[in-house]
Amino acid sequence: MMWGQSGILWDDMEATTVAYLSRALGARTEPVTAGVRVSAAKTEGPDRQVVVRDDGGGPEGDVRATVRLGVNVWATTEDEASELARLVTALINAWPDGRPVVRASATRPYAVKDAAGPLRYLTAELTIRGSSV
Repeated sequence: MMWGQSGILWDDMEATTVAYLSRALGARTEPVTAGVRVSAAKTEGPDRQVVVRDDGGGPEGDVRATVRLGVNVWATTEDEASELARLVTALINAWPDGRPVVRASATRPYAVKDAAGPLRYLTAELTIRGSSV
């Protein structure tokens, strides 16, 4: 899904990020990536989940826009949560240049107390390129 402003269409970056991280984590061989579910909402089910939330952002005055993401990473142990979150950070920072993402930067993850289990949280900022209508 795309949304527009001033005649520019930008990709739905929550969905795009979920798809990118799903593919990237699915291609990894580390044990911590086995059975990871990547989505836009936490669900009952897999112990390892990566949940992406689009926190907004705005246009940069041309066809580019800034996207701010919040990413929660749950796992079965503190060590697993830390390892998986560090891998997610690295994958976001290594996002291939091109459309729609032209720049990506993720913060180091940190521990958050959560009743659902070991949790790490990180943020990311992407610069994306839209297209004219």
